[in-house]
Amino acid sequence: MICPIGKRPALLIGTHHQVIGYDTTWIREAISRAAVSAGRSDFPCVDDICIGIIHYLEHSCPLSLLPIEDLYIRIERMLRRIQCDAIADHLTVISPPITISLANTMRDLDFAFELGFFQQLNCELEELTTYGVEQIKITDIRDTVLMLHQSKRWTRKCDALAADILGFIKNYNSKYSEPTRSVHLVLETST
Repeated sequence: MICPIGKRPALLIGTHHQVIGYDTTWIREAISRAAVSAGRSDFPCVDDICIGIIHYLEHSCPLSLLPIEDLYIRIERMLRRIQCDAIADHLTVISPPITISLANTMRDLDFAFELGFFQQLNCELEELTTYGVEQIKITDIRDTVLMLHQSKRWTRKCDALAADILGFIKNYNSKYSEPTRSVHLVLETST
């Protein structure tokens, strides 16, 4: 059995992304946003509910891998139990920040070609945003570019593809810039 950091179960986000060692600020943010949406910006129980959820995760959850949507079902039930139905009705899933490896996205493809890579990356990002992920750290751009070009050395073509990937990430960031919810992609630079 896996023993996650802080005795919290790993969270399953989407079909295959697992997050361990997460902080819990996103839980507070989800409850606070629901309260504001329900017209209860003065809701005094946000911290108490967060403490209850964290206690459940660390002491009572029998699962080692908890789907994020199941956690939100529990949060919604908790809100309804304390007669906060309006807030429960406005609760939307926010997931913890996640890191994705472009190299792993590349390896998931049957054939290594650029169009397939961008389609796969777009599908992966769309799935994560569907599950409320708002911060995504992207890693392994250099390895991915080299794999796509089937090259061991960095060339001008590699520079062009890296620029295309950066452009894709910038477009994706601007696509999800809303006042109420945004997705922020961060590219990890390697030295």
